Amino acid sequence: MDDKPSKVCKIGVFQQLVYSGDYDVVCVCETWLNDSVLDSELLAGYSIFRRDRLGRTGGGVLVAVKDTIRTKEKKRNNVEFVVVELFQENMKSILLYTFYRPPNSSLDSIQQLNSSLDDNLESACVLLTGDFNLPAIDWSLDHPSPTSAGGHLEDKFCELVGDYYLEQLISGPTHRDGNKLDLLLCNYPEIIIGM
Repeated sequence: MDDKPSKVCKIGVFQQLVYSGDYDVVCVCETWLNDSVLDSELLAGYSIFRRDRLGRTGGGVLVAVKDTIRTKEKKRNNVEFVVVELFQENMKSILLYTFYRPPNSSLDSIQQLNSSLDDNLESACVLLTGDFNLPAIDWSLDHPSPTSAGGHLEDKFCELVGDYYLEQLISGPTHRDGNKLDLLLCNYPEIIIGM
């Protein structure tokens, strides 16, 4: 079966959404892209940074940044996240993390995220967004904490959030079951306008 028409259609819808919103930066989780799709096919006028899932379908992350914004991709690893440093005149640089953690994955992805934050922090503003698939965290408190259903993974992620002074900025549920799986965390929340 040839899936090329389906792929072209979905890329076309993606392009239409991005261009109609005139976004400076776009972060996408679960792109389902692979090496058969070239960066040049995605968005003209944007620098593309992506991490496709290797060896099986699904997953993947992508960051698209308008070409008018100076960027630098940070060191890659084996986990599904992309780190891009964004530079703007007269402003502190922003480290943008786009992260996808598949359900039932091990603590390794959280540990690699923690290690990357350690390596890259350097007094920068950190924006961490993505699909974390951690439904057993209560975000309604000043300091997030695992619910009774939570475990070691949730504990470690809450510890990471506290260690880097990250504040979770999405107010409502992001999943049909009422959970908050998609997060936007920042150590300088005052830079976020118009959510």
